[in-house]
Amino acid sequence: MKVYFEPHGCSMNYGEAKIMEDIVSERHEIVNNVDDADVLVLATCIVIESTERRMINRIKEFSSTGKNLVVAGCMASAEKEKIKNIAPTAKILPPDELCKILGMIDGTKNYKTKLYPYPPKRKEKRVEAIIPISSGCLGKCSFCITKIARKNLKSYPPDSIGKCVERAVNLGYKEIRITAQDTGAYGKDIDKNLPELINNLTKISGDFKLRIGMMNPDTVLPALDELLDSYSDEKVFRFLHLPVQSGDDEILQKMGRNYRVDDFRYIVRRFRGAFNDITLSTDIIAGFPTETSQQFQKSCELIKETRPDIVNVKAFSPRPKTKAYTMKRLDSKIVKGRTKKLSKLRLEISKKNFESFVGRKEKILTAEFGKNNTVIGRTDAYRPVVIKDKIDLGRFVDVKIIDAYDTYLKGVVIQN
Repeated sequence: MKVYFEPHGCSMNYGEAKIMEDIVSERHEIVNNVDDADVLVLATCIVIESTERRMINRIKEFSSTGKNLVVAGCMASAEKEKIKNIAPTAKILPPDELCKILGMIDGTKNYKTKLYPYPPKRKEKRVEAIIPISSGCLGKCSFCITKIARKNLKSYPPDSIGKCVERAVNLGYKEIRITAQDTGAYGKDIDKNLPELINNLTKISGDFKLRIGMMNPDTVLPALDELLDSYSDEKVFRFLHLPVQSGDDEILQKMGRNYRVDDFRYIVRRFRGAFNDITLSTDIIAGFPTETSQQFQKSCELIKETRPDIVNVKAFSPRPKTKAYTMKRLDSKIVKGRTKKLSKLRLEISKKNFESFVGRKEKILTAEFGKNNTVIGRTDAYRPVVIKDKIDLGRFVDVKIIDAYDTYLKGVVIQN
C-alpha cells in the first residue's frame, strides 16, 4: 500500500510522524501527495482554536477522498468524539499508541511493544532529524489542552535516545533536534535529568550539533548549573527556548505556571552570563482572562528588558476541557490590539539584536534552501543566516555577516 503522512503543529508531532513513517516504510511505500496514496495519516495539533479549525477542515477534505484515514496527534487523544462526528470511518491513533500504526493500516498486531524513541531508517533530503525524548509533562497549565492530550510525563530511556541520535548521525543528519512538551522535565520520572542526557549525546562520534527544545523555567531551575555546563559543549547550539507567557506574577498564577517572573529573569541572566551570544526564544500569551492593561504592560516591559531574539506571540485561545475555558474572556478587540503591539515590539528588538552581528565572522551549518536560490544556515547560536552562494546542505562553512533584518541575517561565504 501507499501511505501519505501529513503532520501539523509542534516539532513533537513532526518527530512522531517520522517515527510512524519509518515503521510503515518497512512494509509499505511512503508517498508525498494525497492523490498517490491508499492511506492518509494526519498528525493533528489543537493547541489553539484556529489550528483546530484547520484540522477539522483537513479531516473533512481527507475523508471526502474515500481513502482510508488515520487521525493521530493530540486531537486523537483529547477530542475523539469530534473526529468521529466529522469522519465516522476514520481510525483514531492517540500519541501514546503510535506503535499500533501498522495495525491501523494493514491489521498487523503487536509489531512494536517498545516504540520510543525509534531509530530513523531512511535519510531524506534534509539536514535535521527530530527525536522525541519524552511525552507528556509535569505541568498543570490552566490553558493547555496538550496536557489533556498527552497526560503525565513519560521519559524515554537514555540509551534508546542515544541509539536514535547515533543512527541519525550515521545516516548523515547534521542537526539533531531533541524535543518534548518540556525538555527541562526530562528524566524526572525515571531518576534521570536533561544535563545528563545532553552530556551523553555529545559524546557520540560525528560531525553534528544538538538543538535543545523548549523547557519551562520551573523545570530548568533545579538543575541550572548542570545545564549550563552541558550547554558549553561545542556540539550544542547556544539556543534557549524558555517560555515566560506573562510578565505578571498574578497572571502566571492564574495560568497555572509554577514559577515567578524573576525566575525567568534569573535563568536568562545566568545563560547570558555563560554565553554572551546565546539566542533567547520565549512565548507570550496576550489577553489571558482578567489581564489588565497594567499587567499586559508588564509583559511589554519584560520583553524590552530581556530583549529576546524570538518572541512567539499568541492571543489567548480558550480550549475545551481546560480550566481557563470557563474564565471570562476579554473583548476580542483588546486582545487583538495587545498581540499587535507585542508583535511590533518583538520585531523591533530582534532587528536591533541582529544588527549587532553585522561585520562579524560566523560558522554556520547550511540547513535548508530558501527563496530565490538562497541557502539558509544556522550559527552556533542558531541564528538564521541567508547566503546566495551555491553550496550543499549539511556543510559547516565560515561566513561574514553583511546585513541584518528583523528575522534573519545576511552573509557571504568566506573563501579560505
